[in-house]
Amino acid sequence: MRLVITTASLSFGLIVCLTACGNVEPGDRNYPALDPNAHENISVTGLIPEKWGLHIRVTYYPREGGIQNPITGGLVCGWSVGLGASRPYHVDFELPVVRSGNTFATTIPVDRYRPGHCGWHLSDLAFTVAKNGEAPTNGMLAQAASDLVRSNSPEGEGNRHTQRDLWCWDNPLEQRDWINGAKLNCELAESGDISPMKYIPAAKRGYTRSLPLKVGIPNLSFIFHDLDAEAVNYRAQQ
Repeated sequence: MRLVITTASLSFGLIVCLTACGNVEPGDRNYPALDPNAHENISVTGLIPEKWGLHIRVTYYPREGGIQNPITGGLVCGWSVGLGASRPYHVDFELPVVRSGNTFATTIPVDRYRPGHCGWHLSDLAFTVAKNGEAPTNGMLAQAASDLVRSNSPEGEGNRHTQRDLWCWDNPLEQRDWINGAKLNCELAESGDISPMKYIPAAKRGYTRSLPLKVGIPNLSFIFHDLDAEAVNYRAQQ
């Protein structure tokens, strides 16, 4: 976090930043403290084509995305981005992933940090996948269902799924239409007629939405499918 004063001239006025103007950093008062009694972990296992690259990243957020200051209206555990908008602090890092053939494994430290006055807690588990050295694609694997900061939330607090199937396929459109410059996509297989997902029997697709991250879940499993290759096999049987 940096405490600065900045001004920016706009056509409709002047913005002055008198509070935190960046994410929390080690040594800051609001940076989460490690919990010496941490013991809650979630074991993560899965399958992915052997030659595909894989990175998994975990993120921790304050309670409800940040606590609002009743006087200034800003976030006590976040920073101003101007025009009255704020962002919550977050801390994230890459998890060590053990690979063996087409299997992978890692461990999520659920209670790594003390909640403190910000209410720090495990929030997101994200992935980055690369195929044949091409531009990587990324997305969300699992999220805390109660968080406000989310993009593809699980189906409510009652979600009991612990395995997710991710169907990755090459975008057949022109490069200008690729998402973030990546030809490979692992989250939109069910979103259009151009996807070969239509050749995969419904009973074989598994659960495809983001999984819930919550205390008490001992393990999660993720299966990355090569949709293009599997669709060819199923199409031949039809």
